[in-house]
Amino acid sequence: MGHDLEYPWDFYVTRNKKKTNKQKITLKAWEERLKKINTFKTVEDFWHVYNNIKVPTDIKGRGDYFLFREGILPEWEDPRNAQGGAWSFKTEHLEKINEQWLNSELALIGCQFLDLSPHICGAELSVRVNRFRIAIWTDSIEERYIQSVGLKLKDILGREAILEFRKHFDEKVLFTL
Repeated sequence: MGHDLEYPWDFYVTRNKKKTNKQKITLKAWEERLKKINTFKTVEDFWHVYNNIKVPTDIKGRGDYFLFREGILPEWEDPRNAQGGAWSFKTEHLEKINEQWLNSELALIGCQFLDLSPHICGAELSVRVNRFRIAIWTDSIEERYIQSVGLKLKDILGREAILEFRKHFDEKVLFTL
């Protein structure tokens, strides 16, 4: 018996795969790299997953973690993500990233986004050589939701964090905080 979460969550990782310059990134290739680790519905199950994976600074090379609401795949093509976008934060500073990622995860599973939680699809951690990116994916690009999500994320990551919001399938920055 554990402490139930408001929503069940799926945790995914990507497997590293060498890519040649000629190789196109397709949805099929992406799905082959994506591996679901666990679905959890309680606080205790979250900590079981968290305590058995590497923290961001221990990931060598490239890697991705995804924490998404159960049933929503961490891909732009998923119907819940298709009309949305993501707030993202990039950093090269190692000293805070483990705490920032954990705080982002806890905010999601703990519904710290309050009435905005239904619009949150999930969170992504991208690790590249000497840099990190945290993104919160939403199901909408409506400014009234997006600005509130961004401000809450800024509180979670630290007021000095610079955030950019982009719609999925588009490189243009729509909002900056």
